[in-house]
Amino acid sequence: QVTTTHFPADDQLVARASVSDTEATYEIRGTAQSATDLTARVLDGTAVVSEATVAVSAGEEFALAVAIPVARRNHSVVLLAGTQAVATAERVVAGDVFIINGQSNAIANYSIAAPDRDSFLRGFQANVEPYTWSRIGLAAPGEWGGRAARVLSERFGVPIAVFNFAVGAAEVKFFRPDSDAPHPRDNTSVPVEEGSDLNNFDFIRRNLERADALGKVRAIWWAQGEAESFLGESADYAGQLSNLLDDYQRELGIERLYGIQTRYQACGSTQPFVMEAQRELAIRRDDVDYIASTNVLQNTDGCHFAYYQPDSAAFVGNRVLGEWMADVVTLRTYGQTPPLGAAALNPDVDSARVTGPREITLYFDASGAQMAVTESPWDEFVAEGVGARATGGSVQANRVVLTFDEDVTDAIGATYLGHTSREMDFIHNSDGRGAFTFYNVPVIRGDGDPGNLPDLELAFASDDEDVVPGGEFAVEITLANTGLTTATNVQVYVPLPGQTTYVGQALPDPERGTFDPGASIWTLPALPPRTETSITLTYFVQPAAPPELTVWGEVLAQGVVDEDSSPGNAIVEGNAFGTVREDDEARVVIGDRARDCSLSVEAVGSACDVEGGTWTLTLLAVRGEATDLTLAGIPGQPASPVSLASERAYALDYSALRATGDTAFTVSVARASDATCANNFRVKPPLSCTGEPTGVFTPAAPAPPLVLVPNPVGAGQALRVAVPEGAESVEVYDAAGRPVWRAAVRGGELDIPTAQLRGVYVVRAGRHVGRVVVR
Repeated sequence: QVTTTHFPADDQLVARASVSDTEATYEIRGTAQSATDLTARVLDGTAVVSEATVAVSAGEEFALAVAIPVARRNHSVVLLAGTQAVATAERVVAGDVFIINGQSNAIANYSIAAPDRDSFLRGFQANVEPYTWSRIGLAAPGEWGGRAARVLSERFGVPIAVFNFAVGAAEVKFFRPDSDAPHPRDNTSVPVEEGSDLNNFDFIRRNLERADALGKVRAIWWAQGEAESFLGESADYAGQLSNLLDDYQRELGIERLYGIQTRYQACGSTQPFVMEAQRELAIRRDDVDYIASTNVLQNTDGCHFAYYQPDSAAFVGNRVLGEWMADVVTLRTYGQTPPLGAAALNPDVDSARVTGPREITLYFDASGAQMAVTESPWDEFVAEGVGARATGGSVQANRVVLTFDEDVTDAIGATYLGHTSREMDFIHNSDGRGAFTFYNVPVIRGDGDPGNLPDLELAFASDDEDVVPGGEFAVEITLANTGLTTATNVQVYVPLPGQTTYVGQALPDPERGTFDPGASIWTLPALPPRTETSITLTYFVQPAAPPELTVWGEVLAQGVVDEDSSPGNAIVEGNAFGTVREDDEARVVIGDRARDCSLSVEAVGSACDVEGGTWTLTLLAVRGEATDLTLAGIPGQPASPVSLASERAYALDYSALRATGDTAFTVSVARASDATCANNFRVKPPLSCTGEPTGVFTPAAPAPPLVLVPNPVGAGQALRVAVPEGAESVEVYDAAGRPVWRAAVRGGELDIPTAQLRGVYVVRAGRHVGRVVVR
């Protein structure tokens, strides 16, 4: 007399709403043919742990919600009409659901390894019909997936369900919602029914709906990449995979992606582009984490992983990958510190520097605070741009020093190919986690002093004078770094001028970086000091174009602050298009070339004859032709005309200025005929004027090292610094020279907050203006 339309299956896992929930709710639904009282009970053995009752009229639909405890305990769910059991499910648990996808290393030998079989691990879609809930051993989770599930289940006392939808030898596009390739009946962890034309994405959706898990999946565990061409740009792969995760989040409710970085030369791959794309995606997205497999030995087929070898000195196969996956999931999904702390994550390179004619030093992040090597992995490191492989090396704390048999001064990047053989040649942290494969990480040149900054300057040029309707014109954009250290993560924004449409190659071919015509952004990972690079953009002129067209651009973003301009500050409402106010902006005006503006003027000298005496400021026009300019902004001085020519310095004497006590101020150098073409920069009176160590151009004598307590800093501790006399600020920089914290001070002691810091840092106290540190 009672028909259920929603009732748990035997062995079902009911997904909880949050990892903090101690129980999961399941709603039983159906129809009663006769009037009756219905009771739903959840039993642990014979003990009732949850119960709900409802009175139902004849022919009425009913619903009862019961709570199932999240514990490694099997429960029975019983529906009673009066005292008669009308539906029963055995071995029901509550916990968390994960899915696995990718290709053959995600399939991972289909079945769970014998040591990891556990009655509180569940799966769906067994390899034989009927397709329903089962214990995990029948559900083809794969070996590393089964290991990760076992570790997490025992670590948190929570049942885990794993669904594996992997397909061998498939590219990322195969897994997208718009794929026209059906999910196959073989070479897959989950075969489909005869005649099914569902693609992989829709197949996942259908089975999550069948399992009552749609929208309740904690994360996807991803192992894929070998099927890609390996010869394309890494950005293409990263974009496809990022879009796939967006698809999963939007349509399937999957929160995060955890991936296994593809091995260099795995399954015949010959380039590390995909591996670098995976690494960069994890850096760029907060909802993506990868683990490295660089020091996990593969099978002799050079493609897949075995489960385990008894040699305790070797990291071998899927068991290790599963344990490492569980540690990352512990940290990110469950918000707990894994047993090894930060060292449980794979170390990733933070920056690279040329530190000698035949030496490159790599700096690793917090997971690599204590790096180590097994045997000799040095041949896996490449100095890009010179084609040299390291012949030796050493490790100290988070630094890996590579030595070469040839000059690497001109290296533009550093590459780690990972582990390419079956020998025990590994680089890893002190707890055995292998370093990520990385490709062409920009080498940071310069002196490395954290107080020294990059200085980006933009210039536009064109050989075309007039706007020709129906014709085209080209603009060469030059970006220079005149500073003393490398500019990183640079974006240059060049919006389309009015009435024009971008034409030419699908992507221009810049000397460095890539250009996105849709966003009008030129992106460069790095630009070393004292170097410049360029890109040429071609525009097609529509027949109705006006007689003048302005092409304007600005540095939109960069990783380290620029000393005399602010990235992106010109893109605000109310700014007239084409106005240039800083040297990271420029324009060219086709149809009125006299209004072009690529003005770069810098203060290159500053001195006084005596303290409080005559101040001489020396300016240099770094770019541009001879032009009449107006100099303004110096306290006590009226705007005055100057004439500068490219690469020539002009000394400007201000005998009336008594600079003692003056603070830094902004000088504006503008073209006399056009105030929309200017360059603004900050200067400060020199040491010889003020008698105090505040000048830009006269460094003071080196100060003794700061006293830092404690050092190293442990978790939960504050870092205390004794502020030296005369210091005006305390600053913290990361290993790449990027500022991360600053405070104004006036002597005494100062506590530096360290809760968000992980890694090796430089602490600096003193005074500085611009690029020269004076204490």
